[in-house]
Amino acid sequence: MATRNRKKKKHTGHIVPAPFAILMVLASSLSLGYLWLGSRCEGLGQEIKALEATHAALARKCLYEESRWANMKAPGQIEKALRRHRLPLTWPSRDQLILVRSSQMAAALAEQAAVATVAMND
Repeated sequence: MATRNRKKKKHTGHIVPAPFAILMVLASSLSLGYLWLGSRCEGLGQEIKALEATHAALARKCLYEESRWANMKAPGQIEKALRRHRLPLTWPSRDQLILVRSSQMAAALAEQAAVATVAMND
């Protein structure tokens, strides 16, 4: 009986064909990219939701402060604050008021501009 040749046989090819390996690497990289984009979009969505909630809270606070400011500007509230701080301020009498019409204001501004121009040219 003849003895067998037990030398290792040399493999000439790869275990997985090259086109199939390239296809698998491409498919896995695309699937990982898809998962990364999905998680990124979900994270951005949560961030936008938190920012919208903050915006809504700030809008409510702004409305509250505007109404509070309007309440503080009311004449009754101003008089109450003056009494609370013991400030002896009163409303001006009729002879202390000076009414300025828009035409008078425009003429006065034009006169001031002319004086300023003359002063600059000197």
